[in-house]
Amino acid sequence: MIHTGRILKGVGGQYWVQTGDAVGVYKPRGVFRAQDIKPMVGDRVKVDTEKERLEEILPRTNSLVRPPVANLDMLAVVMAVKDPDPDLLMVDKLLLAARMMDIAPMLVLNKCDTAEAKAVSAIEIQYAGSGAPLYPVSARTGAGLSNLIKGMGKGTLALAGQSGVGKSSLVNALAGKALMDIGSLSQKLARGKHTTRHVELIELRADLYLVDTPGFSLIQLDTISAEQVRYFMEEYAPYEGQCRFNGCLHDHEPGCAVKAAIEAGKLNKDRHERYKTILDEIKVREENKWK
Repeated sequence: MIHTGRILKGVGGQYWVQTGDAVGVYKPRGVFRAQDIKPMVGDRVKVDTEKERLEEILPRTNSLVRPPVANLDMLAVVMAVKDPDPDLLMVDKLLLAARMMDIAPMLVLNKCDTAEAKAVSAIEIQYAGSGAPLYPVSARTGAGLSNLIKGMGKGTLALAGQSGVGKSSLVNALAGKALMDIGSLSQKLARGKHTTRHVELIELRADLYLVDTPGFSLIQLDTISAEQVRYFMEEYAPYEGQCRFNGCLHDHEPGCAVKAAIEAGKLNKDRHERYKTILDEIKVREENKWK
């Protein structure tokens, strides 16, 4: 009998699919391999419950390559106030990638129980105009988690961020049970050990799913052009069309309204410097493409 469901987990060529209140394990049809079709966690699929076979993958709204996750509604970019220090360039790239794929981004600032208020405030100031809500939390004490859950709303949420920021601990805290092993932070390398072995979609409630993304820290921005980057910066939207030159990249051009806003203290200078770093990386990629 054919049922529609959703892939919760995939391990060793088998897929755990939720159909209604039931979860079954299915193997994909042989034609999937012949046609180079790879099921992903989050896929909405049709399964034959009698043959225990995955029959069809329904159209995706979006998908990530690394890790393989489909149909995301939200991306929570997780960082720690310290231990490790936040890699804000990585955060900005993740926010940009989420905007590109029409995934609603949010920022989660973990380990706030170990940080001074001014350290938290400094990060909040940088992202005040980003359009991504920021939630200071502590996975260890539970502080701020209720606000985070409210902010998640409905849909499917993935966690992403540098190693050691407490993504697995955060999943445990949100789910209310120890779903994952938690690794200690490597003192020698000052980076977290990857402790999650597979991607899994966890049902937090009937209308909210959470995906942990093991070992995942960066989405490559290899499909965006230098001319497009500025459109995904929420802070720059009010200044669009106010620059002296059409197509201003808000980089070195004279008469730039964005640079004037930065000088006037209306936009954050540090975030703009990281924007220019991303822009330069994309320009180099475009130049090397034709060599």
